[in-house]
Amino acid sequence: MSRLVVFALIVIAARSQMAGQELKTASVGFPINRLIELALQRNEELLAARARVREAEGMRLQAGLRPNPVIDVGAANGAVLGSRGESEYSLSVAQTIETAGKRGRRIAAGELEVELARLGAEDVERRLRFQGRSAAA
Repeated sequence: MSRLVVFALIVIAARSQMAGQELKTASVGFPINRLIELALQRNEELLAARARVREAEGMRLQAGLRPNPVIDVGAANGAVLGSRGESEYSLSVAQTIETAGKRGRRIAAGELEVELARLGAEDVERRLRFQGRSAAA
């Protein structure tokens, strides 16, 4: 939020120094569009929204993967009780078998999550650009 305040102050300062002129450049020689782009690159809210997009893309990728098999190995002997002749070994393998299109539904849900996150990031960027242009006008 503090970065947004700094951005607003830059835009207001540029506006006050250029009263009566068209706002094409700030007094320091930066175009307003460049100032807005710099503010967007550092805005925490927008960075978080973009991170949510990358997170959703990762979750979509993970949704398309098949579950890993589980291997369990065990060994026991009678040495604790002094019985040397008793030994027991075990090995088991388990694999989850998905039925009824569960994997496809997970992938579809992941794609919707990515789209929702992408739209959210675009909305945040749109609102920030509007705020910057309104403050500059």
